Amino acid sequence: GKISGNAGDFKYKFVFATDGPWDLQKFLNPECQRKKIPRPRYYDMWANIRYHFAEFHHSRRGNINKMLGHYRLEFQGNAHSGLDDSKNIARIAIELAREGCKLDINDGIRFKSRYPRPRGGR
Repeated sequence: GKISGNAGDFKYKFVFATDGPWDLQKFLNPECQRKKIPRPRYYDMWANIRYHFAEFHHSRRGNINKMLGHYRLEFQGNAHSGLDDSKNIARIAIELAREGCKLDINDGIRFKSRYPRPRGGR
């Protein structure tokens, strides 16, 4: 099976779910380059949960706490801990999927997102 979306065919059966491009694009990529570690192609595209949430709920993009709050959930663990952030992003993704949101690839490195990036940061 393939995951498809605006990114075209993607030969892997999984995709990373993120709360924005920062970890994969701004941190993982330079770290792999610095350590001369090959970075597989599957790190180039991801499902940006922040974008999916905003589009599905016709709202402005918000952070993890705002999205969790929409579902009356509280952040579990320590903020900015990679593992805890990931678990909370997964909880949001599960809620979106339950509501019928199609969580496809919608962001990535050298990927033309259907969501314009705001000027001046996030």
